[in-house]
Amino acid sequence: MNILLIEDDLRLGRMTKMLLEKKHHTVNWQADGADGLEYARAASPDILLIDWVLPTLSGLEIIAELRSERINTPIILLTAKGEIDDKLVGFIQGADDYITKPFDIEELNMRMMALNRRAEKRITSFITFGPLVLNTENGLITLDKQTLTLTHKEHLLLELLLHYQHGTISKELILDKIWQLDGDVSENAIEVLIGRLRKKINPVKIKASRNIGYQLSE
Repeated sequence: MNILLIEDDLRLGRMTKMLLEKKHHTVNWQADGADGLEYARAASPDILLIDWVLPTLSGLEIIAELRSERINTPIILLTAKGEIDDKLVGFIQGADDYITKPFDIEELNMRMMALNRRAEKRITSFITFGPLVLNTENGLITLDKQTLTLTHKEHLLLELLLHYQHGTISKELILDKIWQLDGDVSENAIEVLIGRLRKKINPVKIKASRNIGYQLSE
């Protein structure tokens, strides 16, 4: 695995890097929080090992920043803090696992392997259009990182527009996917739904092409 270790204790960092490399992992070691965050963004490692207390940025701040940017790399928090409340704080911020110092390298390796297996099975896919992001795993749609509050039909329509963003969706497709067996639905109902959705996704626009359909536009 390609591992990023962010640890400011030079002795522990050097020893952890050496022992993990003996297990045939590739390890990049950063001793500063801000440097570690930049490397995590740029290098896309398979797993992150992050100390809680670091210079410039704490481990919790690094985790919060990565998760806010929808970087879902598995994270193990390394810390001397062993109380249950401390562990809860780490998990709430977005850590996937937690190991208390001093730790056994065999246990750390097993935890990493287990997290990596789970991550391989759970590949979250995102569909984006400008500031709009659809998480296809849980169905959440965000605008500028804020979750949109949508009715069921508004959500279905926006999903359609995002999936077909490189083309135009016809009124017939909208009727089929959104109203289905609801019986006769007037074209005015589609216009009303489009109008409501336009207000909620501004500044993203919904362009109407006469007799053709609708398409997202910036």
